[in-house]
Amino acid sequence: MSLSPVPQNTARGFFIIAADASDPTKPLPGIAAQITASLSKSGGTSLPVGVTIVPRGKGYWVTPIAAHRDTFGESLWDFDAPGAVIASRREEVVAYDSQHADLGLSSLADLADGGRLDLLVDAIKTAVDNIDADLVITDATVEDLAVELDKVIKSGESFDATRGGETAAGVTHTRT
Repeated sequence: MSLSPVPQNTARGFFIIAADASDPTKPLPGIAAQITASLSKSGGTSLPVGVTIVPRGKGYWVTPIAAHRDTFGESLWDFDAPGAVIASRREEVVAYDSQHADLGLSSLADLADGGRLDLLVDAIKTAVDNIDADLVITDATVEDLAVELDKVIKSGESFDATRGGETAAGVTHTRT
């Protein structure tokens, strides 16, 4: 049973499959209203919890409430239904989920609290400016460089490649 990271205080749902206890190779449809859930937070006692469970395909979609994920650490969900075998689910409640597209943040406003968004934006701008300053190469620059290199090869003279008036590299080619 793998450990799924979930952001704190979120109601992100998950999928479960109920198998027929008499033949665990077959799903057991039509029991959504009979499935009960219990939750153990951070190694605590497992207690019954209310969740929304709806049929989805050959299984069921479970939607918890945000309060089910208010405690950091590992949580264990257990499910029960008459005549069914349902696997437990392990989760780790984290500050953010690095595997989720929105990093588990409920909104950019949450990130902006305390000026953190400004710091992030400034850091990205600085990084982009540094990359941009280092990569000022255009087709014309490459073409000019090729022409100059061709002249050097033919003449056997020394050549300084420049960028923005600064010497980027001193290249000497001697004909053999």
